[in-house]
Amino acid sequence: MMSGKRRPKWRLFRDGAPADGGAPAWVYVLLFTASIALAHWSVERWHAVLLWPANGVLLAALLQLDKRRALAVLGACLVINIAGNALRADPPHMLVLNVVLNFGEVALAALLARRYCGATLDLRRPMRLARFAACIAAPVALSALIGVTARMDPPEVFALDLCYWFGVETLGFLVTTPTLLLLLARRERSAGEAVSPREKAVLMAALVAVTAAVFAQTYAPVLFLVFLPLLAIAFRLPPHWAAVSVVVVALIGGAFSFSGMGPITLSNLAPVGWPVNDVVPALNILPVLHLFISAALIVAFSASTILTERRRLERRLEQRTASALAARASAQAAERRVSHIAQHDPDTGLLNRLGLESEVTGMLEARYGRGVYVAALGVDRFASIRTAIGSPQTSLLIAETARRLAGRMPQTHVARLSSATLSVAMRAANLEEATQRLLQAREAFLEAVALGASRVDVRLTVGLAGAPEHAYDARSLIERAQVAMAQAYAGKASFAVYDAAAERQATSSLTLISELRDGLANGAVWLAHQPKLDLHTNEVHGVESLIRWSHIEKGPIGPDAFIPLSEETGFISPLTDWVFDRALVEQASLAQAGHALNFGVNISARSLCERGFAERLIGMAAARRASPTGLTLEITETAVMAEPMLALANLEKLKAAGFMIAVDDYGAGMSSLSYLKRIPADELKIDASFIRTLAENNHDAVLVRSTIDLGHSLGLKVVAEGVEDQETLDMLALFGCDRAQGYLIARPLPLLQLPPIVVSPPVRAQRPDQPKLVAVPA
Repeated sequence: MMSGKRRPKWRLFRDGAPADGGAPAWVYVLLFTASIALAHWSVERWHAVLLWPANGVLLAALLQLDKRRALAVLGACLVINIAGNALRADPPHMLVLNVVLNFGEVALAALLARRYCGATLDLRRPMRLARFAACIAAPVALSALIGVTARMDPPEVFALDLCYWFGVETLGFLVTTPTLLLLLARRERSAGEAVSPREKAVLMAALVAVTAAVFAQTYAPVLFLVFLPLLAIAFRLPPHWAAVSVVVVALIGGAFSFSGMGPITLSNLAPVGWPVNDVVPALNILPVLHLFISAALIVAFSASTILTERRRLERRLEQRTASALAARASAQAAERRVSHIAQHDPDTGLLNRLGLESEVTGMLEARYGRGVYVAALGVDRFASIRTAIGSPQTSLLIAETARRLAGRMPQTHVARLSSATLSVAMRAANLEEATQRLLQAREAFLEAVALGASRVDVRLTVGLAGAPEHAYDARSLIERAQVAMAQAYAGKASFAVYDAAAERQATSSLTLISELRDGLANGAVWLAHQPKLDLHTNEVHGVESLIRWSHIEKGPIGPDAFIPLSEETGFISPLTDWVFDRALVEQASLAQAGHALNFGVNISARSLCERGFAERLIGMAAARRASPTGLTLEITETAVMAEPMLALANLEKLKAAGFMIAVDDYGAGMSSLSYLKRIPADELKIDASFIRTLAENNHDAVLVRSTIDLGHSLGLKVVAEGVEDQETLDMLALFGCDRAQGYLIARPLPLLQLPPIVVSPPVRAQRPDQPKLVAVPA
């Protein structure tokens, strides 16, 4: 399985020449030349190479430079290396072997380092530095094994010579390459690598003190003293400070080296009396200095990486802490913004319902649930105002209205509950004080509100509720303030205090529709039929089917209690369908008993103006196999006035299907001859308010008689409603009225009580010789 983190490819040269692409090529050539010269001088002085930094310089060049410059450095160094070997008069085969081994181990070390030490070759991390040491040790060990084998040394010195070769070259790599990679890299130090002035001073002081103290001793290992502070400072200080430190240490070390204080070997470290001559001679050329250098490198690398890692971790911790604090601050700011958006109206910036609930809750807690009042203020004619000035200007109007309220009512909270409703939450000693403050605040709107070139007169309808008189919590208090405002609108008033009894009545009305649905299902709703007497034959011509409701708990409930509510809620359509269908069923039942009567059903204005209403009734009659000619649909003129085109279209379809059309309650509303002419009616029913006073009021008698004549002239049958005495019945017969309906004839009856009345009507119309008419004054 491949890991998610991909390693760099095997490459000898780096791609391109980035900003940290090392020093100029001549610097590496110069360092290589100095390393070769130092090695030759070391051989002449101590008969041994103490350190071989030349290959470390070549490795740094390969790792830092691009291909073109790296090849130039390798070519120049190759020439210098061959020249040095020639000056020493090495045999040709050894010359070739040295060149191959030196440049081969450098190339192999470069391949391994670039593959396993990261693309940036930043060796200041412990694990990366350890991997780099392993990448160096492998090719050096291979090179040392080949070189020592090629020399064909005696067996007794083979192991020591191998260790000597491995130690000299490995330490040369580890001392030279990391230092050059750091000092010659052209890049800015990150904040995590920065060294404080105090830390710089401490490092410099430690360097000088340690160097001076150790160099003061006789036979001190000079080079060992150089490496420890050099590496520690090189890995911690910026490049220019490290360069100064290197120069200082080199000057001190060089002075002591040239004074003869050379390295210490086992031969001059041996205790007195120790048989030095018996020691293997090769030990004299294997300086103990290498052991010191190894220890120095271990300590220096460890100290450097620990310091760098500590600073990096501290910086990372600081960054993460800062990021966490910033994220927390951002989250808190976002939470505040979200909370503000959730509790404020976006158009005006006022508190919304949620924000007002929060403020009122705080007020109630602070005043122990007493003396807190909430008012709901509705802007009258809001829809008309918004249509006239537009939504943006309306928002400005609401904001200005809220500003005026807040100006007149300080220490209050003004909110917007809906598009047309504001609210004010205030503290007051009692209901009277709250009422007085609101009435005074409304005086701010005696002057029109100016919106640009427009001036708008604002009138407010106010509802008031308080704690603990009307509610104990914020939500209920706001809701009851809105209920009070609705009660003010319903009562045509501009101010109202919450009335619990009125709300209970309204709530009861709302539950009435649900109970009415149940009544239709369980048989509590039924039809009563009021007979219509034909005044020409004194026989029952038909009946008007009226809905009745016998509530299980509340007893009989009149139609006036639930018909208007059904129209408001839209339940009137399914209710009309039920009445019509039930009338069809009972008409068929009565016909089977031998009494074929015309059944009249009242149709509401809302049902008449529904699309598809006519088709629905025609389909219901067809489903019951009922003849439409035996059914009369009673409508009012106002029902047609609501949506004339749709209502008349439905009536035309019903008339064409064979239904009889009756205009009900004629004269009670806004009677219009134009609508009466357009309605395809068969029957005209005079409202009972004219019939009840017919015998006593001459004006009503004249109006009734003229209405009867009008109906006949239009080809309509005329029915009088509300007949309650014999004299009225006789006058209607004299006037030529066709049919009568009222308590004198019969009250609305259940279906089972209807046949006796049909067979034998209880009254008969008498036609007097002279009608009792009184002259109408001029």
